Amino acid sequence: MNNEAQTSSAWMYGAAILLVLVIGAGGLYLALTGYFSRGEQGTKDYYAVLQGVEFDNRGSKEPNPILKENVNGSGLDVLGVTGTDAAATRVWVILNRTSPDGHPLVIPQGIPLRADCEAIRAVISAKDVMDAPKQYLLMGCVHSS
Repeated sequence: MNNEAQTSSAWMYGAAILLVLVIGAGGLYLALTGYFSRGEQGTKDYYAVLQGVEFDNRGSKEPNPILKENVNGSGLDVLGVTGTDAAATRVWVILNRTSPDGHPLVIPQGIPLRADCEAIRAVISAKDVMDAPKQYLLMGCVHSS
């Protein structure tokens, strides 16, 4: 009888330890999932979409803004406008999302815009554009005379 009690007790301790490990692993998973959904890791998918759009349109010399809606079924609307650098690099902006800190999601960064403000207004007026990308585009565009 004593041997059966020891075996039963060992199973109970084993089950308790397993339960603690499962709960601990679940808690760690939830904590890390929440952590990586913010900051640089949280915007990784958005920048991947921007890079894909940039790559697909790299050869375009179209001077007008280029609007890509629901890119690859992501729900993201992306606008490409020309920049002022020597190569007239197109600057791509996600219109309907921002970074966790409220900044627009843009690639490449640091290139001033050369796009006409009226052309940008015409495109974004028909879309549901978040404030940060709208302000970025309208503050950086060129007013025609």
